[in-house]
Amino acid sequence: MSTKNYLRLFKRFEAIDQKILTRLKTAPPNAFVKLWISQKDYSKHLKKRLKRGDVKNRADYYQKTITAYCQPRQIFYLEAKRPITLDKVFFISETWVDIFTPDGVLITSFPLKTSIDELLKNPKNRAYKAFVIPLTLHARKKDIICQKRTSHASDNSS
Repeated sequence: MSTKNYLRLFKRFEAIDQKILTRLKTAPPNAFVKLWISQKDYSKHLKKRLKRGDVKNRADYYQKTITAYCQPRQIFYLEAKRPITLDKVFFISETWVDIFTPDGVLITSFPLKTSIDELLKNPKNRAYKAFVIPLTLHARKKDIICQKRTSHASDNSS
């Protein structure tokens, strides 16, 4: 990939990251559902995580999701190989994965139970080409927002 294409990709990532930050800033701390594609998707994912024992309650789910976004160990930009498919961004912490759309909307948030390589090779991700995003591109501006959000997470009750 040429330098020009990498720069284009990094600019797209920065725009998505900014949209996520904006959503975090504008959504009240107790409105975790507003970060998701829909309330239905949020409810479905929450029920699944509770049933599997991945989270203890809503606050725990919120905390794990926000921590993966705020303190990722790796970030991947998955560029769709076909124009009709949306790109997506993976924020991966030591134990958790968040996946966002180009609009900064949360698609899913789940425990990392496989290797990152296996995650990227999952059949759901075959239609994408994965690019590592330097953590320094994500580190700006988000620190203050993330500190506030993680402190509010414990205020959320189930």
